Amino acid sequence: MIKNTEKMIEDTKKMIEDTKLMRKDTKEMIEGTKEMIEGTEKMIDETKRMNKKIDYEDEKLEKMRELYEEAEALHNLKKSIAVIIRENDLTVDEYNNFIMKYNKLSIHLNEVEQQAHELMKD
Repeated sequence: MIKNTEKMIEDTKKMIEDTKLMRKDTKEMIEGTKEMIEGTEKMIDETKRMNKKIDYEDEKLEKMRELYEEAEALHNLKKSIAVIIRENDLTVDEYNNFIMKYNKLSIHLNEVEQQAHELMKD
């Protein structure tokens, strides 16, 4: 009976040691899980930041497309006015009016091109 009791004591000691090791392993697993959670949170934050940047780039591309279309239309208007001035017998007032429109279009076209240039710098 003493042998059985001694064996039970040894078995209990071994179980206690095994439990301590299991607790240590569990603590390490918990720490590893915490690190994984922190890493995942950092990845989520980085993804959000990248999505904002992508949204900004998409907006910038859309604005550049609009500016390009506007610049193309302005350029075509300028060409049309130049043709009208060259090919028609205009009065001085008509000529001055078309020149004024041509100059306004030129200024606006330069502004549009400047905006597009600024967008490309970003």
